[in-house]
Amino acid sequence: MCQRSRSIISVRTRRAFQAKIALEPHWFRVQTERIKRCNSQAKKDY
Repeated sequence: MCQRSRSIISVRTRRAFQAKIALEPHWFRVQTERIKRCNSQAKKDY
């Protein structure tokens, strides 16, 4: 692979990574809500 295409890929992945970080708080909230829901459901089943 030539150096130029490698740098383009790294820029693209870096942008995607930054976007992921920007969305992190929302994702974290979604995950915690899902965990809470699972826990409350598990308590009901138990």
